[in-house]
Amino acid sequence: MRTLNLRINFFWDDGDDIETFELMVPSNVSNAEILDALKKEHEYLCKEDEEDVYGKTGRTPETLLNYICDKYYGWSWRDFQYDIDVNFN
Repeated sequence: MRTLNLRINFFWDDGDDIETFELMVPSNVSNAEILDALKKEHEYLCKEDEEDVYGKTGRTPETLLNYICDKYYGWSWRDFQYDIDVNFN
């Protein structure tokens, strides 16, 4: 199993939705396969999805990741957690 840091940008007319996650996939899944899956499934949810997943649960990075992880066996995600978070005020 591999854990990757993933940043997804959803661009909107009134601003961007940028989220960072940890994506866990089997060791034999390449970065190119991950990118292909993200692009393919996002396009599907935007244009072809008759169940309207984005419409029901929101057009968000989390919705996309939930959809992908349900479809691809062994994939999971969680919010990105910093090991050290420093704020200088």
